[in-house]
Amino acid sequence: MIAMFVAALFVLSSFSLLVSAGSDDEQESEIITGITLGEAIVSESEGEVELVSELNNILPGQEVPWATTMADGHFSPAKQEPGAAKVLIVDDDGENWMSGPWLEASHIATALNDGGYSFDVFRSGRWGGTTKELPSGDAGLSLVDDYEVVIWYGGWNTQIMSSAEQSTLSSYLDGDCGGSDSFCTTNRNMFVSTQMSDWFDSAAGTFQNNYMHSDTYYSSYIVVDGTSNPMKGVSGSIFEGKEFDTDTAGIHYLDRPCGNKPYDNTATGAFWMDARKGAADGHEYHAVQFPVDGYVGPQTHKAFMFADEIGVFNKRSDRADLFGTVLSWMGVTKEQTQNVDIGIGGLDIPNHVQYWRSVEAMVPVDIRVTVTNYGMLPQSSTAVHLKLKNQFGQVLFDSTFDTRAFPEGHPMHIADSIQNGDSVVFTFNKTNDRHQRIYDGVNENKARHVMFTSAGMDRLSAEVMHTGDQGVANNFVQADVGVGKWIENGEAPEDEIGPSITFGDTDVNGANSLDHVNYHRVSSYDWDIDGCGWDSGAASDCADNGGSLNKTIKSVYHEGKSALGSFAPDGWYKTNANPANCDWGTSGDSDCPKFTAEPNQDDYFVSPPLDLSAMEEVIVGMLFTGCMESGDNFVMQISKDGVSWTNLITYSGFCPGEGAWYLWGGGNAKYQGYVLGGDWFGSDDSDSIQWRIMMDADSDQNTEGSRPYPGWFIDEIVFRGTERITRDVAVGDITVDSDFVVKDNGGNSLWREINATVINAGEAGWTDLPVKFSMSNLQGEDLSSFLDTTQPSIPNLDGDSNYGDITPRKNYSLCLWSLVQIRIMQQLKF
Repeated sequence: MIAMFVAALFVLSSFSLLVSAGSDDEQESEIITGITLGEAIVSESEGEVELVSELNNILPGQEVPWATTMADGHFSPAKQEPGAAKVLIVDDDGENWMSGPWLEASHIATALNDGGYSFDVFRSGRWGGTTKELPSGDAGLSLVDDYEVVIWYGGWNTQIMSSAEQSTLSSYLDGDCGGSDSFCTTNRNMFVSTQMSDWFDSAAGTFQNNYMHSDTYYSSYIVVDGTSNPMKGVSGSIFEGKEFDTDTAGIHYLDRPCGNKPYDNTATGAFWMDARKGAADGHEYHAVQFPVDGYVGPQTHKAFMFADEIGVFNKRSDRADLFGTVLSWMGVTKEQTQNVDIGIGGLDIPNHVQYWRSVEAMVPVDIRVTVTNYGMLPQSSTAVHLKLKNQFGQVLFDSTFDTRAFPEGHPMHIADSIQNGDSVVFTFNKTNDRHQRIYDGVNENKARHVMFTSAGMDRLSAEVMHTGDQGVANNFVQADVGVGKWIENGEAPEDEIGPSITFGDTDVNGANSLDHVNYHRVSSYDWDIDGCGWDSGAASDCADNGGSLNKTIKSVYHEGKSALGSFAPDGWYKTNANPANCDWGTSGDSDCPKFTAEPNQDDYFVSPPLDLSAMEEVIVGMLFTGCMESGDNFVMQISKDGVSWTNLITYSGFCPGEGAWYLWGGGNAKYQGYVLGGDWFGSDDSDSIQWRIMMDADSDQNTEGSRPYPGWFIDEIVFRGTERITRDVAVGDITVDSDFVVKDNGGNSLWREINATVINAGEAGWTDLPVKFSMSNLQGEDLSSFLDTTQPSIPNLDGDSNYGDITPRKNYSLCLWSLVQIRIMQQLKF
């Protein structure tokens, strides 16, 4: 017996599973009983299929086990002296479904910088099986009582705010002071921002009601894609007359807000939730503020419950306005404007797979850091230091860009000065690294791409480096970045980020095997099979008379422009069909073309070879929707040689229907998805793994029941896990001279010896490692023929060692002879 886990993307009141009806017809069995907690369990011949709402719904009566491993979080950067910072950001966005915890909080930090507020950041959250939280008891109270407002960012975390943290915050808002130090502010306020307000209600409902004075009821009021655009302020609230655009919301944002309402008459709604405006239950707001004007009562704090994420707002100015409005209302003290104050106003990190919030390993990226002059005096130049590290602390990129390094006409060049309020966007990439290296007087040929070189959870930090800066609190921003080993979005090759899939065919079905490929990239589908808007046989006015055009986003692909589909893209006809008699007005007309899998189809799409030899675990994430005919099979396979394939998952007859997206479940504490077995990673023979999805169709011609059977649409594939850098070779110094004399020049004084140092920065050793040398002149002409050899080999290179480093510690050498004048030799490219 094996158990297959599937997590659903959207809320379902029921779902359909196709079962055999004992004939060539198909019938659908609607399962509407036994569905609890957003889950449904159904039997399958291979074991069980568990369907869990991807939206992570929480329902009345659901018991949610809290993480049993707890640990204190930490400040990063270091906490300022008590009272110096007026705002505490608690970054509680750690969870295992999405790879990007602590990412949205960077928007909060930069918005506070724009608003002139000094803050500390406390890193907590749940990831890797451990929940990090505020210290409990007096230590926690002594920590939070230093601040005039606590901004609690929960992001996608379902375990926001433990009971111990609620106790600490209740004491803080009640005005109590901790005894661990002598500082204790009197102005106390609370700001909570999370999409998971339903889970917040479940875990901290009493705190939400009594201190935030807001309310929702589990997941009863979720609306997928329910963020209002624009988001409009409520009359009588602090946002009256304001509205903020959300139509191009941040790339790291997922849209599943819950409607909230004031818990009592001491609070009021602050932003309308248009999708629920006027609801009889009153849960019609994105935000709730406490107290109302004229409040008389025992509580002295103010609270703002924002049941969404700061990243929904398009504009940097709107994000700053949001916090500026709330914190001004709360009476939070601003920093005094300084003469010299350069700070970070924005951090832009790419997202290569929208749902999983990950970037792809070994793909060059641009990291953009917006730097703003918050001071009164103009500044002639400034600089930013960017560092990337993997989760083992190994540095992947470390460089400081100075505006003085960039020539006139370059976006980072400062022609005159940076005036008060002006910004410069620093773009970190190889091109700009070359400019900086030229300015620094070092080898420009060693300019580097910005790349996340291994899968896992990497850390990015950006820091302003400005002499005489008087406002250092706004100089630093940090974000953890999830890195996938391989990502495939089902997009056209020119729109994919890294290496992409290929399509192919098999002979699994023997002599009857279909001999062509149907798997393809698909951007639309005729879910109601009426031909409307695309087939010449359909009425031209069909859309005006009850017909519908082909469905696209959410019905066929989840993000981007397309997904991967297995149906015949040009359609096929059943035996004895007469195309001339096709009537698109009759659902399932046998004379019409069928856009489903063809009988005996056995084609596939396959990944490029993947080096999984350094992975500590591999978790496969993918999203899928559609409808599979009961005799047809979805087959997920894996291979070490591309010839012999092992089945990982086989599904038949799974039919979630249009727009209901699912994903694999699993038991990994870091990442959500299918957990790959240990035979396929972590060893030398797993350095060229291929993974594929095959459509294995039966021989019948069943094509639809109450809906067509297009098979599954598959989107947003990611391989995640922890990867060590076991194999990483680099080139160190290259010297050209006639002094070392490792080789005999045969009496020819014109010959020059080239020595190179090869560095193995990885943990694993190499045997027979080839090294290629090339040489060119200033005109770019290849002069490699002057070398006595162009591809020597290193017989053995241990992990964490050098080869060719002429030092007392290492006596290896890697050298060549060349008969070229020294002025040309100095332009060697290696």
